[in-house]
Amino acid sequence: MKERSAWAWVALVALLHGLCWHALLPAWQGEDEPWHYEFAELVSRGHLPSGGGDVRAEDFERNPQALCEILRRFPTVERAEAAELQRDIAASMDRARWTERVDFAPRIAAPSSYDGYAPGYNAANQPPLAYLLTGAWIAMLGGPTPEARLARARVLSLVWFIGTCIAIYAAARAWLELEASALAAGLSAALLPAHARAAACVTNDTLAVLLGALACLCVARVATSARPRTWFAVLLAVVAAGAATKTTTAIWLLAPAVAGAFMPAAARGARVTWIALGLGASAALGALAFGLWASHHSPALPASLDAAAGRLERGLGGASWLDLGSTLVGRTGWNTRGFPRAVELTLLASILVLAVGFVRTLPWRENRAPALFCAVAVAAQVLLVASRGVGSARYLMPALAPMCVLVALALRGWPGGTRVTTRLWVGALAGYAVLFGVWVLWSGQWLVVSS
Repeated sequence: MKERSAWAWVALVALLHGLCWHALLPAWQGEDEPWHYEFAELVSRGHLPSGGGDVRAEDFERNPQALCEILRRFPTVERAEAAELQRDIAASMDRARWTERVDFAPRIAAPSSYDGYAPGYNAANQPPLAYLLTGAWIAMLGGPTPEARLARARVLSLVWFIGTCIAIYAAARAWLELEASALAAGLSAALLPAHARAAACVTNDTLAVLLGALACLCVARVATSARPRTWFAVLLAVVAAGAATKTTTAIWLLAPAVAGAFMPAAARGARVTWIALGLGASAALGALAFGLWASHHSPALPASLDAAAGRLERGLGGASWLDLGSTLVGRTGWNTRGFPRAVELTLLASILVLAVGFVRTLPWRENRAPALFCAVAVAAQVLLVASRGVGSARYLMPALAPMCVLVALALRGWPGGTRVTTRLWVGALAGYAVLFGVWVLWSGQWLVVSS
């Protein structure tokens, strides 16, 4: 298959799978979607967030907590405008029968009010890049109702999703060279339901995954391209954009240091100089990222060492690992509805099968650099997820590109040839995506409500 047609196939499969999710995922069923949309909607009206001022007790006494947080973080928003937007979103959620599609909804004290869904929660303490872009998109496309504006905002997530799949294909092509392996990586990203869900949600997760994939591609191109310095410069911009999007991209702050070590012999000059440059760039970007996250009071930053230790203990606990695996194989209804536990464990067993194939490829010299880089990246992302204390696959997704490259490597380790194993794997993934769409998404989000 020619390279041009190969990436086009990846894009086509991603488009079709993403459109299926657009058709089947009801409004506001993306996890935390109402608050992500609220942030983007305020930006579309010309309001920009600040880090937020000090909390005043009298503000919380006069206003609902969710409204107070928005007024605190958007200094140009009037109370009446913010309250009206929250009422409109709550009414839209009610029209979309949100409470019937989320299993924990009956335990909410006041599900008919915006503040009742999750008191005090808002997305304004997140890094702003995804919302600035989504807000500009909403302002450009408009829409007469919250539902219409939400649907059009979701289209941007579909564009980011397709871009992610193409970037992962390109990264695998650069690392592994073999076309079948690149297809395996790109189609794995396109057919994974836990990733495709982001194509139909207004969320900063989708852009974070795209930027993680682009960072992986840049590192691969630094190691293999005839223009490594150009790709190194692009990498710095991508990593900075990731830090301005979501804290879950934090592992990619180390990418410049790794890329400096990967600089090919023709461009080394002084290898130590490139490594030092990469380390310096990582340190500078890390300091800027921490300053940005701290100024926005990011909930990902623990308040103390004791809080960090408590999060890590919860994150390494058995319940957190079960939640991580369960959300990785796919859930809907704000992660409340999915396959039965036995089916989830069976699907997760495929990781063990892939691990055997991966181990078989390790003696091959040409695989060692990408295998080591991708394995360390995935391990670092898993540790980052554990440090948050919450096992959720969406926090794992910024490392989707190295995960898919590892899958492609694993398929090369099984007998029968890479083309055969890739066809079998892609066929199995396609069947799994259809099964998920019918059994979980359609049944859990539409049949239950219609009955």
